[in-house]
Amino acid sequence: SGFVFFAIVGVIHQQHLFQPFLGWVLQLDPGSQPIAMFGASGLLSIVSDNVGGGRLVAEHLLACGRTRIAVVMGDPGYGAAHDRVTGAVQAFDAAGIGMLGGQALYGSWSEEWGRTAAGIVLAQHPDVDAVLCGSDQIARGVLDTLRESGRRVPDDIVAECRRRSTEVLIGG
Repeated sequence: SGFVFFAIVGVIHQQHLFQPFLGWVLQLDPGSQPIAMFGASGLLSIVSDNVGGGRLVAEHLLACGRTRIAVVMGDPGYGAAHDRVTGAVQAFDAAGIGMLGGQALYGSWSEEWGRTAAGIVLAQHPDVDAVLCGSDQIARGVLDTLRESGRRVPDDIVAECRRRSTEVLIGG
């Protein structure tokens, strides 16, 4: 209710970041100010094509000759994580290969999870040649562990994600 004191001319709301304010946003009169919702399930909102994004990243890795591709995603409670895996699986199926390990690894959207997941992948599948990551934060953690393990990035292995932060090395 502290927002009552401000002159609001519009709202851009990203649901997972501002969940505490969702009730307040839904009470606004859309005729009095524009409201743009990003990624709000069940509401009229702007949603990115996560299936298409996952597919494009996987297709790029395949086009670069990578065939032993692990998939590391963020929180399994987010539809975006599952959608990106769905897109990647579509590309893998079209190429006639399976996802390394048969399933994606899910955790948090963090560098720490990326480091942990990369350790799991390397222990279980030492011949991995690519890791498709759900976010740039995960990719940074994956890259840390790959380098610490002595892997040459991008010669031996690559890590790629849909969001391309300048801090993430994209190799192929």
